[in-house]
Amino acid sequence: MFMEPLTSKILMMVIEGNHEIEPQVNGITFKSYLTRFAVPAEESGSKSNLYYSFDAGGIHFIMLGAYADYNSTGAQFAWLKQDLQSLDRSVTPWLVASWHPPWYNSYASHYQEFECMRLEMEALLYQYGVDIVFNGHVHAYERMNRVYNYTSDKYGPVYIIVGDGGNIEKVDVDHDDDPGKCPSPGDNIPEIGLVCHLNFSSSPAKGNFCWSKQPEWSTFRESSFGHGILEFSSAYFDQFKVKNGAKQARRKISVEDKQPSSFPSLSGPQAVQLLLLREKKFTIRRPSTSTRHCSIRLSPIAESYLFNNFTGELPETFSNLITLKEL
Repeated sequence: MFMEPLTSKILMMVIEGNHEIEPQVNGITFKSYLTRFAVPAEESGSKSNLYYSFDAGGIHFIMLGAYADYNSTGAQFAWLKQDLQSLDRSVTPWLVASWHPPWYNSYASHYQEFECMRLEMEALLYQYGVDIVFNGHVHAYERMNRVYNYTSDKYGPVYIIVGDGGNIEKVDVDHDDDPGKCPSPGDNIPEIGLVCHLNFSSSPAKGNFCWSKQPEWSTFRESSFGHGILEFSSAYFDQFKVKNGAKQARRKISVEDKQPSSFPSLSGPQAVQLLLLREKKFTIRRPSTSTRHCSIRLSPIAESYLFNNFTGELPETFSNLITLKEL
């Protein structure tokens, strides 16, 4: 009732979360999700609407199913590997991934809940140079430094939790490093999937299940409702929150291009840059001198608005990888 006026007019790209499981008789799950939403699964070589991919402008989006089999011997993993192998980074130089529950999360809520999925899939995403990952599930905002296997890594993805777009369950406020807030290994059990909770083997949290301070791979976290815009058109991230209808507390972050030897430089129509603007949705836009452009907006439920025509000149050079740095 609330979504129909929007979804009947605006193209959306969605991915399932725990609220879409909706178990029914005879083991039926995801019935509403699979019935109501059309996604390009078949077009991207997937045999399930629970995971798929698509291109928009110079970006390749991978939508993964955390509540489908993600084992390295399963169908989703085989599809993901084939999808990544078929990429042409001269056509889609940016690679963005999204799934519902986060791998990197320093809130007590859902802490290490999908560690099994990370152990199965993280190395593959790292190998193919995923630039940015968006997750929800945790009802708060958190942005990570580039990270791989719980270690800061300039070639790892930037992980961003955007579960703060609004819900009936209030925001999450407790961090796992707050005194007395570290979950027990028996907490945060996924509705579907195995449990792989672990103690850290390195870093200041070595030997412990939780950190005693904000983890080094977590750069910013905020327990409030908010939204954001991601634009491939500028080199800044503007982050703010809205209170009583007014924008407050702006924070600007520079984007420093990083170019590893394994990634070729790009130019001309493939060149894009990155802007993250923390408003209600994430927008990716190729710069244009006209009013026609390519734009995608991702909400915490991974909805997308696609406008695939654009004209105009793009910047001459571009690097695949970036480092976000507070000013």
